[in-house]
Amino acid sequence: PEGFQIVNRLDSETSGLVLVSKSGIMAGRLGILFEKREVLKEYHAVVFGIPKVREGTISIALGTKLETGHNIRTPDPEGEAARTDYQVLSSSPEHSFLKITPHTGRTHQIRAHLAFLGHPIVGDKIYIDSRIFERYIHEGWQEDMRPVVKTDRLLLHATALAFRHPVTKEVMKFSAEIPPCFDEFLNQEKAGRMPSIEPAPFQSQNGSLL
Repeated sequence: PEGFQIVNRLDSETSGLVLVSKSGIMAGRLGILFEKREVLKEYHAVVFGIPKVREGTISIALGTKLETGHNIRTPDPEGEAARTDYQVLSSSPEHSFLKITPHTGRTHQIRAHLAFLGHPIVGDKIYIDSRIFERYIHEGWQEDMRPVVKTDRLLLHATALAFRHPVTKEVMKFSAEIPPCFDEFLNQEKAGRMPSIEPAPFQSQNGSLL
């Protein structure tokens, strides 16, 4: 059917880029690119703590368990393969600002991987304390949640996408500015302003431009 169709989706509270097609046919072709992992994606996040390794890869297969009435990702050797690259761009005494490149597109992949690393994303009610998430579902945001999760929204942003157009083969690149609330949160700690982010040219795994 004709008409605008959403090609990819973001977790609730994640801001940033969503790809929308003008037709069902093109949505299908773009969807195949995601399935084949031919779309390069870049995210930015603020996390708790400072990773010991400033730049690394998290390769932990993901399972699912039911907790407080909701599905939550867990490490599972028999689960879905998942890989996430990260780089620490700046840090303060209690938090770090990361660039993140997921190579697979599993539900909650970035959030779960960073939580498994010991550095959950600021504002992540599920992977910091699922009991807070359960309250949030029924009561909405309450200020007594702030001491635990630190902010009322998830500080995860889909910053950039790049892929070859399925018909013309032209390299398509899109970016979305990081919301001011990221900078505002880090400045509360007097850590200085975040570096201005201009998405770098995307590179494939072998180092060549897409």
